Amino acid sequence: MEADFDPRSIGAIKPPQAPGSPSLQHMDQRWNSSMEDLVKNQHDPLTALVRVARANPHMVSQLAPAIREARDMMRDERDAIRLASHHFPTITRRKWAGLTCFEKYAIMNRLAHKAIMTGMGLTKDAVLKGMGFMTYHIEAAANKSKFYEGLVIPDEGGYRVIRRWGGLTDSGETGRIDGGNMDSDKKYWFSTVGEAKHELAIHYATRISHGYTNAYGPKHLTPDGHKLPMGEYPVGLVRQTSFGWGTQSVAKCIPVLKSLVEQLQKAAKAIKEGDLTQTESVAGPLQAALKMIKEVTHADSTMGTKLLAEIMAPIRRLEGGKKFLPDADGRKMRSELVTIINYVTKQTSFCQSEG
Repeated sequence: MEADFDPRSIGAIKPPQAPGSPSLQHMDQRWNSSMEDLVKNQHDPLTALVRVARANPHMVSQLAPAIREARDMMRDERDAIRLASHHFPTITRRKWAGLTCFEKYAIMNRLAHKAIMTGMGLTKDAVLKGMGFMTYHIEAAANKSKFYEGLVIPDEGGYRVIRRWGGLTDSGETGRIDGGNMDSDKKYWFSTVGEAKHELAIHYATRISHGYTNAYGPKHLTPDGHKLPMGEYPVGLVRQTSFGWGTQSVAKCIPVLKSLVEQLQKAAKAIKEGDLTQTESVAGPLQAALKMIKEVTHADSTMGTKLLAEIMAPIRRLEGGKKFLPDADGRKMRSELVTIINYVTKQTSFCQSEG
């Protein structure tokens, strides 16, 4: 997925024109209604796009690429939630939906390099006892960058072998995670721990024979021979696939947000220096900031919505809105701007690695 889906990109697509068709006007109405639905449901672009396609059958071929991208994005988002909840049980779907892409990025960054099944018991102690393993395989020439884990857990009076595998990304995190659908398979349940450990050892030996490296073993080294932290995956190869939780959104937002802060600081400085009489010195930066916030809204609706609400207060205050008390010295307006600046600064601090 090269970029996050932007509902505005569909705006360039027009409903099919069929001169003389008696249903053309009705089709236009359905198209307009569908497009409104798409814009209103940016949080669920797949559903909205499918509705657009169903309402406009002749547009299916044109909408297909956007539908595939939205489907991949939602799948990746689901995988990210699953991974986050493995490590942080308090993170529910509702809480996840309320996070900005920067906060999601920070959470996933904390999970970088960790075993996917850490929250299920895949620790150093488990590995030393032969109850788990953590392996990976990075081969640049073949564009391979994968991980594979195994773990023995108590289950229904016996023991079960569970596994997870997937691809490492350029951030050390994972993309799609597979293996969970086999957790209930009867052939991986054993009555004794010895039998379960034997099954686990077979899977481990298979991975090693296929060129995988033990993340707790002596070959867990950098390409130039330096030791890597035990129990942590190294950074994988750059991959086109990314989580829907914001890798692309973060990259898109950060430059805009930095410029946003600069504009807000410019306006705050003008207010502090007593330039309220020269409203353009304040209004200009505020309008530029508003334009930037609208751009960010499409990359991160949670943060964008909050910023939109907060930026309108100083703008309306400057315009002399009736709902606002007089602010001759601009103290209240400057305070509102500083609040926004601090909020944006906090958000971007989650992504210091982005530079």
